[in-house]
Amino acid sequence: MRKELDVTREREEQTLWYNAEYAEEYEVLFSQYEDRLDDNVKLSLKLKEAKRQVEQKTATILSRDLALNQLTNELAELKEKATSGSWHEAELAEYRI
Repeated sequence: MRKELDVTREREEQTLWYNAEYAEEYEVLFSQYEDRLDDNVKLSLKLKEAKRQVEQKTATILSRDLALNQLTNELAELKEKATSGSWHEAELAEYRI
């Protein structure tokens, strides 16, 4: 009976030791998981900011492209008027730009 009690106590001690070891490993894994989660949140925020900047720069480019097209069209009109001999109209149009 005493031997069975000693075996049971030894098993209990081993179980407690394994539990403590498992708890330490769990804490390490959980800490790594939290670190990765923090990194993912930071990357997600950076991605959102990058998308916002791309959208903003795209809008700026489109706006400038439109302005450039308008100026190109006005220049073509001025050239056409200048070649057609209507210098006075060309000069007036130049001042409107």
